[in-house]
Amino acid sequence: MKRNYNILGIGNIGCEYVSLFGRFPGYRIHKINNTIIGKKWRWYKYPIFSTSEEYEENVPDMRSDFFMDISGKLFVFLDGSEIISSITLRVLEQIKHCQISIVYIKPDLTFLSDLQKKQHNVVYNVLQEFVRSGVFEQMIIIDKTKIEEFFNEEEINRNVVETLNMINYFNLQKPKYKQYTKFFETTKINTIGQANMEENEERMFFELDNEKERWYYFCINENKIKNDKLMLKNIKEKMKNKVSDKLKINYFVYPTNYEMDYTFIVCKSSEIQK
Repeated sequence: MKRNYNILGIGNIGCEYVSLFGRFPGYRIHKINNTIIGKKWRWYKYPIFSTSEEYEENVPDMRSDFFMDISGKLFVFLDGSEIISSITLRVLEQIKHCQISIVYIKPDLTFLSDLQKKQHNVVYNVLQEFVRSGVFEQMIIIDKTKIEEFFNEEEINRNVVETLNMINYFNLQKPKYKQYTKFFETTKINTIGQANMEENEERMFFELDNEKERWYYFCINENKIKNDKLMLKNIKEKMKNKVSDKLKINYFVYPTNYEMDYTFIVCKSSEIQK
């Protein structure tokens, strides 16, 4: 099945992340920022203002040009501490026909000014409320300080983008085996991560409070699946051990041509995150 995703970056951080999707097929990349670096993708150069109110009040109608061909699934990357993020709701109002997922890059608050912290808190909480109300499909939270525990600075953005890309890809593929139950309609505040199941190690990109649901994507070499008759049984046992009264588990097993095996995770909550 062919992928057809739209990716929108808002601000410096959002645009850094969406640029990395350019090496994968099936993504149409859009960027909104005060500066334009390269012209490979569709850009909108936004004027510089001094206050968040000015940014919000001066959002133009972009439907007839910048957003003229945008539809379907849309992932929006941003860091709410950037003042330009004030435009987010008014921009997305123009493309509300899309199935919008917010990818929120939570900054390290240690080095932010009081104004930046206030900006972050407003955008972060307002977007979560809009997700919970059903305006947006989901919000995926990526905590910069959490990911720094696993990867060096050069690897952080790449691992986030590669993980989301693989989850998007396998969501369109038919698994060899799956255990799926639709548990909750309201688990829309999410994060993603990676796992090494042989070493029982999981790397979540944000510590989700009140997690209700977890999805595992096992991407396993197809020859291993054919030759190891106990593999599916072992996966099932590991997943059983993770189920509790508070946490529900779904998992999917996909054969691949990769020499190495990979596991990706989506964690889901219905609660506003701090």
